[in-house]
Parts: sequence; C-alpha cells; structure tokens
Amino acid sequence: MEKWKFQIKFSGLTAFVIRPDRSGARVILMNALNINNQRHRPEFRFDAQDVTESPWKIPFPQITKDPAPDFPNRWIRHLRFLDLNFLPAPDTALSQNFELDPATIGYVPNLATISPCANIINSDCLDPKPKTDLVQIRVPLRHGKLSSTKRLGKFKFGPMTTTYNTQPTHEQDCAIEVTLELTVDRGPLTLIGVPFRGGMSSGIAFQPRKDKTEVVIELENRPIEHDKFLRIGIGAEKMDEHAPVYDIDFSLYYNLTQNPPCPEERIVPYYDRVPGIFENCIPGRYADDPGA
Repeated sequence: MEKWKFQIKFSGLTAFVIRPDRSGARVILMNALNINNQRHRPEFRFDAQDVTESPWKIPFPQITKDPAPDFPNRWIRHLRFLDLNFLPAPDTALSQNFELDPATIGYVPNLATISPCANIINSDCLDPKPKTDLVQIRVPLRHGKLSSTKRLGKFKFGPMTTTYNTQPTHEQDCAIEVTLELTVDRGPLTLIGVPFRGGMSSGIAFQPRKDKTEVVIELENRPIEHDKFLRIGIGAEKMDEHAPVYDIDFSLYYNLTQNPPCPEERIVPYYDRVPGIFENCIPGRYADDPGA
C-alpha cells in the first residue's frame, strides 16, 4: 500500500522531552517508583485487523485479546521496560520531519511553571539503560506531527499536603491525550520493543486493511487495577468510604527531576474543581534536552 497514515495516541502518566532544536522528542512513560498503590503498567491497544506480517521477521510478542464485547477485534499488549521503535519496510525510510503542533505546548502542563525544582530533567530517564523503578517505556520521536487530540477545560493544580486543604496555585487548559501522526510511504510499519537490559526483541507490523487508509493504536500508562486510586481535593481529608475517588498521577511527576521535592510538595490536580471529570491529564513538560 502506498502512502498511509499511522497514529499512536499517548495518555496516562506520560512526559515529553523535546530536543532544543525541535527536531525530535522522547516520550517517557513513568513507572511511579513501584510505590505499592501507584504501580503503573502500560497497555498497548490495537485492532487485530490492522496487523500484518513483518518483513523483518521480528518475533511476535505475547498478546491478550480484549474481552470487551464492544471491541471484538481489539488486542492488548502489556509493555514493560523497553524502548519502542518504528521500523519501516526494507528499502523504505520515514521521510516526514518531526513537527510539534504549537498549540500542544499550551495544553500539556509545564510543571516547571508551578514548581521551580521541575526545570531540569533527571538524566537517568535518558540513560541507555534507565532505572526500571523510574521508567516503564520510552518512545523516540523523529518523524511525524505531535499534537494534543483530547482536551479538557481549565484544571487547577496545587501542592499535595497532609491536610489536603491548600489552594491551587496554577490553572490551565489540559490535554488528556497527545497523538503522533506520521505518513508511511509504502509497506508495513513495524513497532519493535527493545528491552532496556537486553534480551529478545519483539514486534508487531501494521498496515491498513483494504477498506482503510490509516492505522490508529493507543499507548496508555494507567495505574494497575485495584491499586489506582487515592482521594484528593476538598473533603478528601475525611477519607471515608463514601468519598469520591480520583487518580493522583501528578503527584509522582517529580521522578523526572534531578532533585525531587519531599512528598508534601508534589503537585496534584484538583479534580473536584472540574465537575464530572475523573480522568487524569498527561503530566508532561517540555524540558529541552539534547539527549531526547
């Protein structure tokens, strides 16, 4: 097939590091330091009808079929501790330069504007073999356009305290999904997972079926089921069984920085200020780094 579109949608506890010359980026899915009630496990979801044989003969990974009856063809791959790379067909290159949608910068929270200690990225995040208690998945971006594709209204942010009664210090519109779209000139595109600490790589090749001209996949980094919630916001200090529950992924964001603040200085979104919205935003920030 000639000229088709590939989209990968990022959501959950995700950070973006952009090269100083804006020629590329690194997407980092965080591991939340393996804290017992905040462990993360990225899910890679796709339509099985878009899967094809890889021309590179890469071993196919173990896959779980999604049991949801509304998505009979959707499959799930649980990823862990690897770099996810894009490999076009032999004798083919990805020719589209990397492009950052200017509007995306305004929708992904730059936490350095909320806390001064969030302005330098931890070099361990970009190490060839990053700490596995820090990073789950990394995706290098060198081609395609990165833009925010799902947004919410104004979110308010403030420091997490033991009493949960401080006022927000920052407010902005927020993205809950950021998407990379790139053009594949011909043939399938193989996504290869290369383990941080060595071992066998595996991959899945994608190409649109005959009635389509694009492939859309999702890479979501949510807390593990049953371990995912803590109560925050006004009234949360009561901690009773009837209190509403919300994700607080933002409180773990500072694992990206050189000098993480103490827990009570971490930043959380005040979800109670946005009635009816319970999804956590992408806690990314744009920290220029030549190693991205």
